[in-house]
This record gives sequence, C-alpha cells and structure tokens, in this order.
Amino acid sequence: MYKITTLKGCNTMKNSYLFRNPQLILFLVGVFGAVLGLVFKEISFIYAASLTFVFANMLFSLKKIRYRIVFFVFQLTITLFIIMRPVILIIEGNLYYRFSQGIMWESSLIAMVSLFSMSLVAILPIKWESDRSSKLRNARIDYFAIRKITQGLYYISYIALLVVIVEKISFTQTHTITDYYNSFVSMIPLVVTKLADSNMIIFYIFLGTFPTKKESRVIVCLHIIASALTLAYGVRNIFVLNVVALLIYYVLCCKNESEKKSSINKKNWLKLLFLSPLGIMGLQLIENLRKGLPLVSYTLFRDFLFSQGGSSEVISYTLYYYKEIPKQVHPYSIGSIFNYANQNIVSRFIFGNTFYAQNTVEMAMYGHHLGSSIAYLDYPITYLQGVGMGSSFLAELYFDFSFIGVIIGTVILTIILLKIINILWYNPYVFGIVFIMIRWIIYTPRDTFTNWLVQGLSIMNLFIIGLIFILSKLLRTQIKKEM
Repeated sequence: MYKITTLKGCNTMKNSYLFRNPQLILFLVGVFGAVLGLVFKEISFIYAASLTFVFANMLFSLKKIRYRIVFFVFQLTITLFIIMRPVILIIEGNLYYRFSQGIMWESSLIAMVSLFSMSLVAILPIKWESDRSSKLRNARIDYFAIRKITQGLYYISYIALLVVIVEKISFTQTHTITDYYNSFVSMIPLVVTKLADSNMIIFYIFLGTFPTKKESRVIVCLHIIASALTLAYGVRNIFVLNVVALLIYYVLCCKNESEKKSSINKKNWLKLLFLSPLGIMGLQLIENLRKGLPLVSYTLFRDFLFSQGGSSEVISYTLYYYKEIPKQVHPYSIGSIFNYANQNIVSRFIFGNTFYAQNTVEMAMYGHHLGSSIAYLDYPITYLQGVGMGSSFLAELYFDFSFIGVIIGTVILTIILLKIINILWYNPYVFGIVFIMIRWIIYTPRDTFTNWLVQGLSIMNLFIIGLIFILSKLLRTQIKKEM
C-alpha cells in the first residue's frame, strides 16, 4: 500500500502544472537567485539570475518558435550586448577594471530587472500568436503585380547599392577603419545613394509577396552577397542583421504546405547550431584584421563575445555621468522619434528646423542621443573628430525614468516583440515596413529605444511604397486589358 501511494504521489507531482512547465521552473530559479544576490550583495548571483531568465525566455520561444522567433532572437542579442561582457569579467576576476563596485552593481540590477520583467510577461497565460497567413493569397493578381514591380526595382537599386559599397571598400583600401568612421564622405551623386538606400524596403516588400523559392532564389542570393561585401570595409552589423532577418523570414513565412510546418526543420536547426561558433570566429577574424591584431588566436570566441558587450558599458557610463549628462527637451528614450520628426528633409525644408550633424557639440547637447552626450563627456576631442558611442534602450530608460522606466519600457518592448509578427499579414507594404522594424528591434539592446520605429516609417520607405503602389496598379490595369 505504501509503495502504491508513493507512486501515485510521484505521478501527481509529474502531472502538476509546475513540473509540466520548465519555463516556470527556470523563472522561479531566476527569482531565487536574484533574491540571494540582493540579500548577500553578490553580483555573480544577479548575473546568474539574468542568464536564467534568458534561458526561461528561450524555452518559452521554442515552444512555438515560428510565432516567437523575434522574441527568441532578442534573447540572443540582449545576452550578447548586455550580459556576456560582465559575465566574462566575473569569470576572469576583473569586473571592476573600469568602473567602481557601486556602478557595476547598479548596472547588473538594471539588466536583471529588465530580463525579469520580460520573463514575467512571458509566463502570463496570454495567447500571443495569431496566424493570418491563410488570408494573404486572396487577391493573387495584386501580389503578382507587386512582385513583378519589386523584382525590377530591386535590380535597379542593387546596382546603386553595389556602387556605394565599392566606393566604401575602395576608401578603406587606402585608409584605416577609424578614418572610415571619422572622415569618409561619399562622392557619389545623392540620387544614387538614395536609390541604394531604397534597396532594403524593396527587398522586404518583394518577400512580402511570398514568392516561391525559384522566384526568390536570385534576389536572396544577391542580398546575401551585398551583405557579405560590407564586411570588406570593416562593418559587421549590416551583414549580421541582414542574415538574421533572413533567417527570421524563413522561420516565419516559408512553410511546407503538406506538413504545415516551417521549412527550417530540426536538421537545419542543428546545422545552424553547429555553424554558429564558426561564424562567430569568422566575424572576430574580420575584427582582428581591421584592427591589425593577430589573425590566429585561441581566444577568438571569447574575444567576440567580449567585444560585442560594449552596450553594458553604455549603462555603466550613464551611471558614472548621471548628474552631468545634459537634460533634453524630450526624454532620450523617445528622442529618436522627435529627432526624425524635426530633422528630416521635409520638416527642415518647410519649417527651417536646425539640423544637428553627428559628432558635434550641438548633437551632444541637444540631439536626444544618449551615446553622443556620454561620448562628448568622456572623450570630447576624439568625439569631435568623429568617434562616437552607441546607445542602449536600458541606459535610456533608466536615465529618463529610473527602474520604473526599465520595467514599463521592457514590458512594452516584450509585448511588441511577441505581437509584431501578427501585423505582418495585412499586405506586402505593411510586411516590408514591419520587417525593417523587426530587423532593427532585435538590435535595440545596442540602439535607442525607438529607433526601430523611425527606421521602419522613414520618408524614404513611405515614398518607395507609394511608387510601388502606383506602378503595381498600372501593371494590374495593363494585365486586365490583355486578359
């Protein structure tokens, strides 16, 4: 009798909600680690708790990866840009090499509170996904016309893009990468550079028509080639963001019709998992090459993780210069929106608004860009020579509204990350804008809080959408006449 009762008890425990929900278990372990860290003032416990929250969020994403892929990728970027450098320094016993213990402690709490808030939202019993892909193919003729127009425009804009890339590569052949960031000025006519800038929105609108693999193969290959060429002038983030965004697209939108599953199966996931470390070491080789460092090093993997963690120091610099950072008319966290609204070419032409150029005193004092303000405080001469500093949504939220801002801002961002794919399905134009937003929102740990919104709704993107709309309508009319 005793043994039977015990087995029943074990089965009851195994069938309980807690034991069926490892995400919740990880969340509770993270909370326990955070409490221990707070009680004993142990920073390693705080970062361990942060990583546990990340794992809980990843597990949540993997349950329905097709719908939560954006949230999953964000966990990778926030870990890379915010968490990994302090963790490496803790392991190496060198955490306080630049900032005081108090600053590093506060910085660790900001990251942990953000990830805790994200995990808390993720465990709520809310249905985040809404698959509307079945409604996409109702007006086939519209999609056909848009696809044909964007194919043609893509090839035209691609030529302009190659011209721009080749000019940058040529410059870096005779100058250092620092010179490129500090003094590069394009000699290409403005119309060509703007045409090159339009390539991205055209590409995503084309993908938004859901072309077949055969229809998209050439354009996707050209997109990857152009992205890879940017590595030749020493910039890695364009290549990485474009490749990651493409992977997100294939997870979200490419389905095997017979199985109703993402075309990226377990075998392909294993390939990606295996190739990721090689890709990371390859990117670090490029970094070493552009900085004149040894190409072969046993610490390539560690060096990559460490070098990408500069955003954690933006948070620390924000704490260090907290009282000296200039206050702005609008909060830094929404500064990107006001900057673009006031300084785009249309508003400057109509209202005569002042334009703040990058790496100027005016940009640092009035430009609503936290990285520029900190850079000017920390290294004013070098800053004015062209060396800037990135930003981080956590640094902005904390500076503007303290921990309550970090919590509320992270909750809002989490909801957007989990809901943003639901609005992909309206039409190819919305798809193009939203995918550019997705491309940038996964970069938010290293960027401003609202830049992803500005990048998606830029005047250039809206103009190109209007052009494609008109041309596709004309093509549709022509097709109807011929039918």
